[in-house]
Amino acid sequence: MIETNIYGDILDLAEVNPSADSGIAYGAGVISWTKGGEQSLLVYSRNPLIFYPLDGITYSGAYKGFSVAYRGKNNEFDISGIDLTGGVYFYVYSFNGVQSTEKYNREILSLFLDGTEDGLLNVDNAQLLNVDGTPLFNIS
Repeated sequence: MIETNIYGDILDLAEVNPSADSGIAYGAGVISWTKGGEQSLLVYSRNPLIFYPLDGITYSGAYKGFSVAYRGKNNEFDISGIDLTGGVYFYVYSFNGVQSTEKYNREILSLFLDGTEDGLLNVDNAQLLNVDGTPLFNIS
């Protein structure tokens, strides 16, 4: 997508990493978020995976332990077709560009759902620990 900024400079957004998506929420079977870029990638897994999308890769279907639920310009997705029994981790990433030219923002926006209302847990700003209890790194 080509845009002109306030200074008259022409920018190709496919060459620019976007701002992070933010404000993830769940209600009535729909996950929604505030877009930071031109498009968003929503992936999910039964396990808390750390996934950083690589620029120039078009993700779809199943990929290394997670599945792509949505890729596109909307800022919400109906997950009623996904079985939440046992818990599912959802991750949203913003990106600019089209197939094979994607530039991703790698900040993690995440949500855990286990099929019950009180199972809703937003894990933004979570701390992951190594087996010995020391911090692996902070997500913020």
